[in-house]
Amino acid sequence: MEDDLTKPNRHADDAPASAASDATKAEDGPAGASRDAGVGASLAGKLSGLKKPSFADLLDPSRGSADDASARKKVRGPVVYLDGDQLARPLDMPKKVRLGLIGALVVAALIGAAFLSWYFDGIVNEPKRQQEALAETLSQEVSYELPNLYSLMPLDDATILSTLQGSGLTIIERPQKEGRSLYELIRLPEGLNVVDAGAMYLSGVDNLSAGDAARLLNGGWDLQIDRENGVNMVLHYADFKATSVDAAVQSALAIEGLTETSIEESGEDSAGNTYVMGTITGDAGTFSWRVSALPLSEVYSISGLPESAVYVGIRMTS
Repeated sequence: MEDDLTKPNRHADDAPASAASDATKAEDGPAGASRDAGVGASLAGKLSGLKKPSFADLLDPSRGSADDASARKKVRGPVVYLDGDQLARPLDMPKKVRLGLIGALVVAALIGAAFLSWYFDGIVNEPKRQQEALAETLSQEVSYELPNLYSLMPLDDATILSTLQGSGLTIIERPQKEGRSLYELIRLPEGLNVVDAGAMYLSGVDNLSAGDAARLLNGGWDLQIDRENGVNMVLHYADFKATSVDAAVQSALAIEGLTETSIEESGEDSAGNTYVMGTITGDAGTFSWRVSALPLSEVYSISGLPESAVYVGIRMTS
């Protein structure tokens, strides 16, 4: 009983102590908040005195005003600054790089100068050189030494070749095309070797310059022999000395000994050839002949050749 009666007394005694504690907490709450607010205001005042640093200030701590420096001293704690040495160094190329670039520029300049020299030489000087070479070639006295077709008509191909070569002429045989019975011989002008002539023919006469074409054609000729239906011989050459097509025809008649033969027809055919035709009779037999000519420019498209040059063909058939 005694114990039961004393328990409430102990609880009653504890109640004032708890109330006192709560009262103390109530008093400490506003005071603590006031102290925290004071510290925050103090720190804010210190920070407000600092100037917001620029990027340059971060790179170089020595920069800034005295107030900024003073304010920074008041801030406690470590401050890390960026290393601006790499950005502040001079923007100069290394010496080796500069030398390499200078060398490359010099080489490029030399190559460019060489190319321009070659280009302008080909554009400006090459046509002049071609005209000079053409004039020199055509100024030389050349002998065509055309073969007399009438005397060759009874001969076979091998005998014709040996006869022409025996006269001291440079004669080459053009390879026969498959399926054709045409036998062709080419006489090279004096001063033109076989290698150069072969290269010119392979490239095509139309693709030659005027100077090279004159070297190949002036004094040269080709003879075609077809024996499929009897004997058909055709001699072609370019006449650079003729003053007209008619003059070239008369010159060919005289060279072949046909001026005193029977002339049956003359005029201009549908292809634009000026021609004369007839027959010749002699110890070798009777054969028909035809001499025709037209401007060389209508046969070869070569710029620079004389407009008076004439292409002549002499045909004799059995």
